[in-house]
Amino acid sequence: AIVPNDLFAVRDLLLVGHGAIFMQPDSAGAGEVKKAAIELAKLMPKLHPHEDCRRRMATLLEGSSEDEAMLKKLADEAWACLPGDFTINTFDSVYDPSNVTPTDGKTKEFQSAFDAKMPLLKDDSILGACKGSQWPRTCYYW
Repeated sequence: AIVPNDLFAVRDLLLVGHGAIFMQPDSAGAGEVKKAAIELAKLMPKLHPHEDCRRRMATLLEGSSEDEAMLKKLADEAWACLPGDFTINTFDSVYDPSNVTPTDGKTKEFQSAFDAKMPLLKDDSILGACKGSQWPRTCYYW
C-alpha cells in the first residue's frame, strides 16, 4: 500500500518543474514552464494526496505572494509534512541548484537535475509500496 512517505518526490516535482530544465534559459517557453510550476504549487493544498500536507501547505499559502519564494517554501513543506522527516541527508543525491557548479554551459538547474537524476533513499524501510523500487521518485505516480 502507498504510505505518506512514498510521496517524497512532490518536492522535486515542484522544484525541477520550476527549474524548466529542458527549456532554453530565459526563453518565453522557460517563463511559461516556471509559471506553470508556480500554478501547480498553488494547487498543492487541494492536490497533495496526504491530508496533513494539504493542510500545512494551505497554511503556508495564506498571505504568500505567488512567486519563486512561495514555491520553494511549498517544496520544503512537501518533505516536512511527511512522517519520514526527510532532509538532504536522507538521500544519496538531491536536486539543489543552489549547491551546484554547472559545466559545459549548462544551467545550474539542469546540472543539478542531471546530478540527482535518480536519487535513492539511504534507508527505504520508511516507504510502503515504493520500498525496494528501482524508481522510487516516480513509484507512487503509477
